[in-house]
Amino acid sequence: MASGVLAALLGLQSKYWAYVQLALLALIAVLYYVSRKGHAHSNKTFSWPLVLMSFVPQVEPTATYKSKLWLEFRNDSSKSLEITALDWKCNGDGIQLQPPFEYRLKVETAQGEWRNKSWRKEEKDAWVRPGWTFQIWIGINQWYKESDLIQRHKELRVGTLILQAKAPTGIEDIEVQL
Repeated sequence: MASGVLAALLGLQSKYWAYVQLALLALIAVLYYVSRKGHAHSNKTFSWPLVLMSFVPQVEPTATYKSKLWLEFRNDSSKSLEITALDWKCNGDGIQLQPPFEYRLKVETAQGEWRNKSWRKEEKDAWVRPGWTFQIWIGINQWYKESDLIQRHKELRVGTLILQAKAPTGIEDIEVQL
């Protein structure tokens, strides 16, 4: 009865109403799936004023992770940022990482020292003061050419870097589309 009233209100013939109902059910299923997806520790993403200062693909033939993406960010907030871990989300044609996923973070030794390439040692987590700069490298598969990576970055088709950070409400995610 109610569906007939809805179909009439929408001006649909009853034979098309079944298709509309199926489409709505499919949409609800997709929204449910997307809302349940995510990390075990968090289902929230919060914004943080980070400025991407550089995106540099690099090849180091003697390293374990020969191809890397070097990313440099500045914490443009008035609060310190405690990064506890990183993750990577790859879209359909995004950049595949070299397994197992590996990364390191470096924070400048003092504010502004990134200009002199003065960094603390590489670590898996970091405390970044307001206005300070930090670097991240991520190991990627070796088959990508530098020019392809730079073009993908211009089109935001590299992937999504997920910085897991401490927040007043617990561990939350900061997603950066690259």
